[in-house]
Amino acid sequence: GSTNTFRLFALILGVMAFLVVAGATLLGVVAGNLVPGPPPTIANPNPLSAKRYSTEYTAEFFDVYSLPIRTRYAEVHWTSHGNLPLPEAIVERFRGKTMAVVGYEVDQV
Repeated sequence: GSTNTFRLFALILGVMAFLVVAGATLLGVVAGNLVPGPPPTIANPNPLSAKRYSTEYTAEFFDVYSLPIRTRYAEVHWTSHGNLPLPEAIVERFRGKTMAVVGYEVDQV
């Protein structure tokens, strides 16, 4: 029935995801990259610019955590968490100043 079809579909997706992650990890290890996969590039370079920008970033980072989120396999969590507080040290350091955020990552653990 539809339950068996869903389970087979979920199994196939799981195996495909494993193969993609394993392959990307292997490529990253072979290439010596810190992050698995091909080296990063500028997503929208200006083809008319004589200046080329480096992708060797040395920027700082900080972590912001949401409240715990509980999901089951293959569930999608697409909900606003409102305003999450930044670390107090970052708030104090940039109080009254401008801070450029040059990257944003989301990790689910």
